[in-house]
Amino acid sequence: MRYLLAGMESAERVNLLLSLTKINSEGKIKGIHLILVDGKSEVSASVLSGILQQNLNDAISTLEEVASKVEAIKNLDWEKFESLNYKVKETACQY
Repeated sequence: MRYLLAGMESAERVNLLLSLTKINSEGKIKGIHLILVDGKSEVSASVLSGILQQNLNDAISTLEEVASKVEAIKNLDWEKFESLNYKVKETACQY
């Protein structure tokens, strides 16, 4: 499943996801931003950032893995929140 959509991500979200990786190449980071934030094609982004398309694809795949884990954590937290929220409502109805 894809969690990151080309041209639909904010720079802030991409930067936070990048902070959870070991990606530090300026070219890869620029290419990732060109795709995810600006909506450029992978070919255009690799040319504009000066890196091989395969290296850019690998970096995007790494970021997708991180985004997948972040979404899984968010789902766990949401389930816990809903469970606690239900218990609070149940307790409030008893009074």
